[in-house]
Amino acid sequence: MRVLFITLLMSVSLWANQKVVQLFGEDEFKAGFVTAFLDDGEIVHIKNSNQALIEKIELAFKQSQPIALEKKNTGEDKASLVEDIQIVLEIPTFLNRDKEMYDPNRFSRIQWMTQDPLEYSGITELSSYESAQNLMNKFNGNTDDKSQCYNRAHMWTYESLARERVNLGKVWIFFTRKYIREFNYKWWFHVSPYTEVAPNRFKYVLDRGFTMIPYTMDNWKNMFIKNHAECPVVTEYTAYENFQNNQYCYLIYSSQYYWQPWQLEKLTKEGIHRYGYKENELKITYRDALSRWNGRMPRMVTSPNNPLPGSGTTTPPTRPTRPGNGGSTQPDPNSNAHNRTLAIGEYIYDLNLKARGIVLNRSNDVYTVKYTSGSQNGRELRAARASLAVLSGCFLDVCVGNNVYSVAYNGQAILSRVHGISLRGEYILEYRDYQNRHTLSLDWQRANLAIPSGCVNGFCVGHVMRNRHYDNVRVEVIAIQQNGKFIIKFLEGSYRGSLSPNWTASHFR
Repeated sequence: MRVLFITLLMSVSLWANQKVVQLFGEDEFKAGFVTAFLDDGEIVHIKNSNQALIEKIELAFKQSQPIALEKKNTGEDKASLVEDIQIVLEIPTFLNRDKEMYDPNRFSRIQWMTQDPLEYSGITELSSYESAQNLMNKFNGNTDDKSQCYNRAHMWTYESLARERVNLGKVWIFFTRKYIREFNYKWWFHVSPYTEVAPNRFKYVLDRGFTMIPYTMDNWKNMFIKNHAECPVVTEYTAYENFQNNQYCYLIYSSQYYWQPWQLEKLTKEGIHRYGYKENELKITYRDALSRWNGRMPRMVTSPNNPLPGSGTTTPPTRPTRPGNGGSTQPDPNSNAHNRTLAIGEYIYDLNLKARGIVLNRSNDVYTVKYTSGSQNGRELRAARASLAVLSGCFLDVCVGNNVYSVAYNGQAILSRVHGISLRGEYILEYRDYQNRHTLSLDWQRANLAIPSGCVNGFCVGHVMRNRHYDNVRVEVIAIQQNGKFIIKFLEGSYRGSLSPNWTASHFR
C-alpha cells in the first residue's frame, strides 16, 4: 500500500512498474467497470466501454508484464479510474546470485513443523513501550511517498535485525471483496512491522508510513477499516482467498522474511517457507523504499560475541504464538501437541459440524467458537474440546501441513496434505490429487499414512527399480508406510502412472 496522503495531491497520476495480480470481470466491484488488483496492493477500475484498455490489461495480466497506468484519482482511499495503460519492457535490474544473508546451509537444516508463517520468527520481546518507540525512531525515514508498503516493511525489519539485533514480525491486513465493494476501497492488502513488549508480549505495530508512534493492533487496524469491523487472525492465505464474503478483512502474522503476499500464498499452497534475507530482493526493496538510494545497505555482520538473535536455532520451536487483535492473548507457550489446551483466537475444525471456526472463549473443556464456514457460518456456539481438531502441531512423526499418502482399505493410495489433528490423534486429510482436490477426509490413523521420504532396507524414496513380481517393469518408490512397506509408482507397462501400496523390498531388484 502506498502512503495514502499523496492521493490528495494529484488528480491524475502516472505510476510505472506495477503488475496485475488479479483481474475481475465487469460489475464484480463497480457497475460498468472491470477491476484489477495490482501487486502493490492498489485497486483500479477500467470502463467496460473502453475495450482497447481492457485488452491491454488482460494481455499484461496473462503475460505478467509490468504496466504504467495513467489514473484519475476519485478521492482518498477510493479506487482510481484508469485513463491509459502502457505495457513496460521489463529489463532485469539485478542479475547477481541469490545470496542468503544467513549461512546458506542453514535453511536446509531447519526442521519445519507447520505451515504457520510465524514459525521460527523468534520475535524479540522488548522491555517497554519506550523501547518500541526508540526502535521505531531509528527506522529509516527517507522513504519515497510512492514506495510500496512491503518494501518499506522489509527494509525496516532488515535494518532492525542488522543494526539493533531485534527480530520483528510482520502483520498483514487483507481487505476482502465485501469490504472493497461496500467502501469502494483502494487497496487489497497492507503490511507493517510489529513488535512484542513485556511483560505479556503485547503487540504494537510500527508503521512509520502512517504514524510516528507504536500503535496497538486494534488502533492500527481501525486506521484502514472504516467500520471498525473485527479482522479474524488466520494462518493460511486461502482463509482470506476463499472466504471473501464472510468478513471485511483478515490478519496474518508472519516472520520478517515474508516479503510479498505471493510468498504467503506459496507457503499455504505449496509448503514453501521463507527464512533469511536475499540480497537481490533487498536491492529491489531499497531502490523502491527510499527517495534516494546510494546503493548501500547495512551488512549482517556477526561474530561469536555479536550473534544474530535466534541464529543457533534449527530444531523445532514451540508452537508459534497466535495473537488476537489486541495481541495479549497467547496459546500455551510450551505446547505443540494435538491434545493441547486451545488458545483464544486459534482456528479449529469442528468434527461434528464439519466447519472451521475461531475460538472466542474457554470454560474448562468447553469452548465458545465463532464459525467461519459451514451451516453455522457466522454463529457463536459452544463446543466440547473432543469435537475440535487443531490446525497446527504434530502427533507422532506427522505434522499439520505435511504431505502424506493415505492408504485406503481398498488399496488406493492418494496424495494428501495433513489439514488437522483431532484430540484422539486422528488426522484430517485434504486430498491433493486432481479428482478429489481440496476434499477433506476425517479419522485417519497413523498406520494408514505413508511418508514421502526416508529409506527401508536400502531402498529409498526416489529410487527406481525393477519389480520382479510384475513383469520386471520399472517402478519408483514414492513413499514409505508405517509398517515398512512401500508405495510405488509404475513407470511403464499397462499400469503406467498408477500408484500401488503394500510392496516389500523382496519385490524389487
